[in-house]
Amino acid sequence: MFLRYIHIIWKYFWRTVLFLLVFILIIGGGLFGLLQLNTSQNYIANQMEEEFNTRFYGELNIGDLNGLMPFRFTFSNISLMAPSAVQSQAGIARRDTVISIDTLNTQIDLWSLLQNKLSITDFQVQNPSVQLLTEGGGSYSRTNALRSRSLRPEQARAAEPGTMDSADRDYRSGTLRRRWFAVCRGVSGYE
Repeated sequence: MFLRYIHIIWKYFWRTVLFLLVFILIIGGGLFGLLQLNTSQNYIANQMEEEFNTRFYGELNIGDLNGLMPFRFTFSNISLMAPSAVQSQAGIARRDTVISIDTLNTQIDLWSLLQNKLSITDFQVQNPSVQLLTEGGGSYSRTNALRSRSLRPEQARAAEPGTMDSADRDYRSGTLRRRWFAVCRGVSGYE
C-alpha cells in the first residue's frame, strides 16, 4: 500500500516537471520568434533612439535593425547629428551629421547576459565617417552631440563645452594626457 502511494506521487511529480518544461519551451520559443519580427525589431530600434535622444544633446537615427536578436544585432544606416541646427542656403534649418556608419554588427555572449553581465564577443563597423565640425564657441560638434543632458554637479564641470576641445587643441604640447585624466577624474572618480 505504501509503495502504491509513492508510485502515484512519483508519477504526478514527473508529469508536473514535464508539463513545466514543455510550457517553458513553448513560451521561450514564442518570445524568440516574436523578437525576430520586423515590428519588434523596429520597436527596439525606436526605443534605443528615444533613450539616446533623451540622455544626450545629439540626435541618433538608426535606419534598420536586423539579426538573430538575442545573440546577433546588425544596425544599418546609423547617424549621429549635432545638437544645434544650422541654417542652409535655402533658409531651412538642418542638422549636421557628425558620425555616420553604414553597418554595425555586434554579437553578445548569452551566458554572461543571463548572469546580468554584458559581454560583446564580436563588434564590426563598416564604412564609418566622423566629421570634426567646429561650432561658434570653439568646441567641436561631436563633443556637444555626446554631452549628457543630466549630469551630476562634478560631471557638469568636467563636461562643459570646450573642456575636451582645449585638450584636443593642445595635444602637440604634451598637455593632452594631463587634461584628459583631469576630465576622467571629474566624470568617473578616477584618482
